Amino acid sequence: MGEPKKWTRAKVPKVRSGCITCKIRHLKCDERKPHCQRCENDGRVCDGYQLTLTRRPRKQTTPRHNDQTPFHRIPNAGHPQLLPSLANDISTVPTEVDLFHHVRTCTFEDLASSLGPINFWFTYALPLAHVMEPIKYAICALGGAHKYFKSQHLRTSMQSIHPYEKLSVRQYNQAIHHVKSLMQTPSKENMEVIIICCIIFICIENLHGRYAESLRHLRAGSALLRQLHDQRSTETNEKAPINMSRFFEDLSGLFSRLGQDVSLYAGDDITPDFNIPPADTAICHPPIPFTSTAAAERSLHAVERMYDAARRLSEQEPCCTGSGASCHDHVTELESNKLQWECPLVPYFHHWSLRFDLYKEQLEHQKVLKEEIRRMRMLSIDQALWKCFLRLEDIDDEFSLGNCDEIVQRAESIVYSGFFGVVPVFTFDARLIPAITMVCVSCADVDIHWRCIRLLRSIWRREGIWDSQEMANILEAMVIAREKDLVPWEKIPWRISHLVKMLSSFHQTKPRISSGHLSLADID
Repeated sequence: MGEPKKWTRAKVPKVRSGCITCKIRHLKCDERKPHCQRCENDGRVCDGYQLTLTRRPRKQTTPRHNDQTPFHRIPNAGHPQLLPSLANDISTVPTEVDLFHHVRTCTFEDLASSLGPINFWFTYALPLAHVMEPIKYAICALGGAHKYFKSQHLRTSMQSIHPYEKLSVRQYNQAIHHVKSLMQTPSKENMEVIIICCIIFICIENLHGRYAESLRHLRAGSALLRQLHDQRSTETNEKAPINMSRFFEDLSGLFSRLGQDVSLYAGDDITPDFNIPPADTAICHPPIPFTSTAAAERSLHAVERMYDAARRLSEQEPCCTGSGASCHDHVTELESNKLQWECPLVPYFHHWSLRFDLYKEQLEHQKVLKEEIRRMRMLSIDQALWKCFLRLEDIDDEFSLGNCDEIVQRAESIVYSGFFGVVPVFTFDARLIPAITMVCVSCADVDIHWRCIRLLRSIWRREGIWDSQEMANILEAMVIAREKDLVPWEKIPWRISHLVKMLSSFHQTKPRISSGHLSLADID
């Protein structure tokens, strides 16, 4: 009798078409689209599926004759050199690989939905994460915080989302540890790494809802950037200012945007004045349309920075206490500077608005991507808000009902048109949420209040410290306080930090306010 045949596994190729999360976990994926059922059942965030690119067959072409003029590729001087390939993972630890991959695929998809530029992540954060330990750990902590944010708002069980929070905290602590070691040797390169980490830390704290900690990183990072720039400007090395100017320009723009978002919330200057001359504000006759929404956003941001500079200058007081010609000359110079900044502000915005209207007219006759239409409508809300604001005689005046209705209609056109899905989204800077909130606290009409609250309730979106659901709770508490005669409308402040502080004093409305906003109001 022969020996029994040895059992062997069937020779079939492995299936490699599962989702990214199941591949990392070495589990069988059911391949449901867009998110697999197994990840949902296990309380995991499904990172989707990798795109499989098939190589198209090369067409047969006739050979070129020898006497034909050879083709030479002309390098494009307008684009920077390509960055090193980022395909390789930055770590051999599976957990860190998973977090880093989540940032590159999911987190950056959210960040790209904001109107502001995202070149910081591809120019500084990602490349340096491959060579600098603190940035690597900060990026991994960002991935854990983003997974925690997504899972929390998808109402996943706390038992399932708690590991994401622990992962983020562990990587965050590692980044802080390495940052502290860099501070022991404050070289130019180390200071730049710390400033980059500050930007990432701000995003991490905002994702966790710790807005007071985010504000501390914002103040520390912007002050460090200003200090580093002042130190470098006094050096005699000719090469250093060239490298520093690009870094300072990019990072100061980020801190400026974040500072404007927080200033709109608190009503005070958060970041120092970087003394950067406004750019992209030249008035041309006749006005020409913008080439893209990105160009329009950059130009509007330049106008906003011009406004900030004018406001800072108008709030300054003469530093001299004596009398005489010197003091008079100082006041005269200050007043002339005020006129220099404030007088052109309205024409600059109106010129921007004309160029933006021309661009919108162009889009009506072109086939454009849905994303470009969404960005255009987002900028239209900013346009209407600025027009309303510039009509005010005083910053504490109310918005007119007609202006508020126009802004709310523009917000409704983008929110109710399906541009935002049901999945929570986190963006770097704030646009839509503060615009809706500012209209609600600056108009006494109750119908406007509830339209704004319904708008915020219908989306899951966190723009920096501006969370749609948390803002809806604050505004609803404001309406309740007004209905119960806890506070008259005339006493309701437009500054959200002051409003939160007022509402927290009433036991009927305090439970509606998140701990993150309560802590932010305490340090205001």
